[in-house]
Amino acid sequence: MGTDLHVRVLRLNRQHQLTAYGSHIIVAVSGGADSVALLHILNRIKDELGITLHVATLDHGLRGQAGADDAQFVEDTARAWGLECTRGAVDVKALAAEWKIGIEAAARRARYEFLARVASEQNTSIIAVAHHADDQAETVLMHLIRGTGLQGLRGMEFSTDNPFDSKTRLFRPLLSITRGEIDAYVEEHGLQAHHDHSNDDIDFTRNRIRHQLMPQLRDYNPQITTTLAQLADIVQQDDYYLFHAMAEYFNTGDINVKPPFVRLHIDLSRFRQAHRALQRRYLRYLIPMFQYPVAPPEIDFAHIEEAIALIMHGQTGSIYQFAKGVQARLGYQTLTIERHDAPPETDDQRLMAFASERVIVIPGSTPLNEQLSLLVSFNPHEILHSAPSAYLNIPVNARVTVRTRRERDYVSPLGMNGHRKQVRTWMIDHKVPAQLRHRVPLMVIDEAIAAIMWGDRWVIDERFAVRGNPDERIAYFWLIHHARSSQDYP
Repeated sequence: MGTDLHVRVLRLNRQHQLTAYGSHIIVAVSGGADSVALLHILNRIKDELGITLHVATLDHGLRGQAGADDAQFVEDTARAWGLECTRGAVDVKALAAEWKIGIEAAARRARYEFLARVASEQNTSIIAVAHHADDQAETVLMHLIRGTGLQGLRGMEFSTDNPFDSKTRLFRPLLSITRGEIDAYVEEHGLQAHHDHSNDDIDFTRNRIRHQLMPQLRDYNPQITTTLAQLADIVQQDDYYLFHAMAEYFNTGDINVKPPFVRLHIDLSRFRQAHRALQRRYLRYLIPMFQYPVAPPEIDFAHIEEAIALIMHGQTGSIYQFAKGVQARLGYQTLTIERHDAPPETDDQRLMAFASERVIVIPGSTPLNEQLSLLVSFNPHEILHSAPSAYLNIPVNARVTVRTRRERDYVSPLGMNGHRKQVRTWMIDHKVPAQLRHRVPLMVIDEAIAAIMWGDRWVIDERFAVRGNPDERIAYFWLIHHARSSQDYP
């Protein structure tokens, strides 16, 4: 079986498009059988893939001379195979104390940061690591034991961003290959490898899972490694589908603000109408955006459930405090996620605090948020002493909505002789502040932008302009601030 591994890696690379022709790849090699096999396989097929290799090895400073000997072994092996190698050394115990995390976590962070540095020095972004199917099974079990949702049951993917450096990317050519198959490959090709005795230390959680729990599970299911790896693959696809369902429902593409977020307004009724699975996923998606670039702590199940309970049943003004200075605040019609240090909102910002598309009642009144409603009438004298904000030619049976802008929204303002302009460009030209562009209300008639509701003067699209034709169906629009005196109303 071992002789076929290079063919399987070639097939996997083509199937998942892990590397492009001409790529320069950093290969993480510890000296163990897994990473030596990975390096041998990639070196064997590099010409067919059109790639070049550079070896990177790190001494974590946990095993004294044995660790240094392993690094020297990797460097010697790379040289013997005609490859360049970068060696590094760190004191993981000191880093764990500095970072206030455990030894395992510190070793992982130090390793990935080192690989990212080597990739940067080599002017590449691709890092190959030797995770295999048994590692995948152990990862799924470890997450399950600690408590997780679908995100943890996904395990590892064939290609992902470096968790400690978004400019580099990890790929795992051996992820569908078992440890037994790798050992057979090493033996068949007479490869030399060093055994890291720290991998036998059952004081570490992963080692206990590997040496104690997995053998017991094999008594129940001899194929437990394959079973758990298949579970991870199934969950990855389901999780991917649910993520896109969440993104579509909450229009995450309309969030035209780059992390870190300071404040975000969400349509409260739409959040409450969402399935609980989408609610949980949306909060897990949003909260880290307010804490970027500092890696957030794990948002556990209890935090999410407590927040959702308050959002579903809390009173206006209720606040839920997340970790790292982020809170959820209930308004009358909006859910606001914001940092504790967010500056107070201006009046203009509050007036535009709505996040999702609203169908406009014609004729009638449609609340947009706590401060603002849109009144539409066919009678220009509906409100005493107040001129309408705009009047438009509305086709019969048209669907009229208000929403914020989307990519590729266009408008043909009056006076431009039918020429159209991207809404984003119009906002830039008219000096709409960048932090407000994603919140300016747009009037939409049957999917066409009819008006931009910016300030006291609306920008009307000429397709819906009133031109005095007798057949025109003229609707008058008023933006009504709830703080107005009742004497302004008939």
